Amino acid sequence: MKAIHIFLLSFLITSSLLGEDLRVDTEELQGALKEGVLFENYEGIPDKIETVDQIRGIGTALAGEGKRTSTGKYTVIHAVDPSLTDGLDADLFILEPEASVDHIRNLRWIIGSYLEAQYGYGRSDADLLSQFITIYNAVYRKNLLYFKERYKPVVISYLDPEKVGLARSYREWPGKTQMLIPLSGPKKKGILSIETGTLTEKPIVEELRREEDRGIPLRKEMVELKERQLKEEERQLREEKKALQLEKEKLQTDTKVQEREEVPAVKQELRQASPASSDLSPTGQTPSAAAGSGVLPKDKAPSADASTSPGPGKEPPLDSLQATAEKPVPEGKVAEKPLEPSREPSTDAQVSSAASDVIARKDEELKERERQLQEKREALREERVAIAKDQQELMVSKTLQVARTLPFLFIEKEGPRLVLLEENSGTVTMKSSEFPLKQSMFQSFGGGYLVVLPRGGMGGRLALLDPATLQAHITSREEVYGMGKVKVHESVCFAVLREGSEWFVGKFDTTLALLARSRVSVVPETDLAVQGGKLYVQTSDGKVAVLNLDLSSP
Repeated sequence: MKAIHIFLLSFLITSSLLGEDLRVDTEELQGALKEGVLFENYEGIPDKIETVDQIRGIGTALAGEGKRTSTGKYTVIHAVDPSLTDGLDADLFILEPEASVDHIRNLRWIIGSYLEAQYGYGRSDADLLSQFITIYNAVYRKNLLYFKERYKPVVISYLDPEKVGLARSYREWPGKTQMLIPLSGPKKKGILSIETGTLTEKPIVEELRREEDRGIPLRKEMVELKERQLKEEERQLREEKKALQLEKEKLQTDTKVQEREEVPAVKQELRQASPASSDLSPTGQTPSAAAGSGVLPKDKAPSADASTSPGPGKEPPLDSLQATAEKPVPEGKVAEKPLEPSREPSTDAQVSSAASDVIARKDEELKERERQLQEKREALREERVAIAKDQQELMVSKTLQVARTLPFLFIEKEGPRLVLLEENSGTVTMKSSEFPLKQSMFQSFGGGYLVVLPRGGMGGRLALLDPATLQAHITSREEVYGMGKVKVHESVCFAVLREGSEWFVGKFDTTLALLARSRVSVVPETDLAVQGGKLYVQTSDGKVAVLNLDLSSP
């Protein structure tokens, strides 16, 4: 049957393709820390000012369908082996000796943009995964035994025991880094590309729980991502079950049709193998056969006292004929037998049997996947419970430690310091260790307090202080004018930054990432005024320039 042939071919092709497709294994990743705590970053003035988009462009350039992609400074190797089912495939993310990245945030931007371009992740999911990937590789730095237990030989063949993973200091990154991004199939554009289980192992989560916030925000984000992955996997499983059921029904129908077609063929074979029915005697034998067998009509049967020797023109007795029939066939002759119909299975029957085997294997595969999904559901439930417990303990702790307070800029001999005052009494309950500030200024921004920290000479750097601890949890990489104006406008802020010997206006987001830089240079003391969707600044030649809020010229 053509239908069965086509079914089997399509099923085998589908199975083959599923073996080759991959996705990123997010369960291998969970666990992340706030930047600046786990990693040592270069805090000096960058040699080159680059915007977020320029840095992300590096990761985008590394995406591709080939086995190896390189920009010269950064390389990605797609290490996969579809012939093996045990172990993980991986993308190897390599920092070559010429790599210039020296801050964990920039490295995560590069990885995140690669995940966007290569696997179709959204920006927020890609950035979240990039944090987990860096922490995962830092926790298992130089632990080749661990990687051998988890990954396929094709991955291990590329690894250098002195380079595998990610060092916690930027000083050891160039030429000494082989990060692993765990993959699992099938490859789908979107949230099912990275395998998350490996990234959420206990050592990673425990590393994160040592943070003051116990890593709750990032852990919650990862659980939410994994829940979306689980829903997508469940949807795909339902579709595959429906498709398999249709194939089962189709195969049953085709098999019945095949059987109906084979019955007439067998009957025809039987007719061809036997003499024509019209030549048969009433006993079911041809006349000649009946004569040869010694079977006579009743009215012609010999009498009991008949001679054993046949007379002239008479048939020999039955026992004589039987004895003759039992004589061995002379050597060199072959006894003639009636032809029998062939019992060899037809080609269609063989194909049908093979298709049944394929369906049975697929059925078992779907049952195994259902079992794995149930395990994931239970693991997610346990993660939710653990996060809720940590969150409750943290809330109780903060309630006991912190009464109702307000931030206050306290001027000391060395300079201004941000403190927390207890309401009504004015008692100082907490002092910031970020002291002294470069200028007497702080603003609410990005969920914290935006201040300018000293950087030597006229230079400074933007910093966001945690409102509960007054510790700097994010700082800008770029050098800003220490006594310059800082303007907060909605979800961005503007400040004057240095590049070489000149000063420009920079635009920063709530993570203090540089989004844009003005083309025109400005005096470092310039005002920054926003009105009607425009930014007004004083240029280095003493004129007033009107810029768009993306810092381009109108």
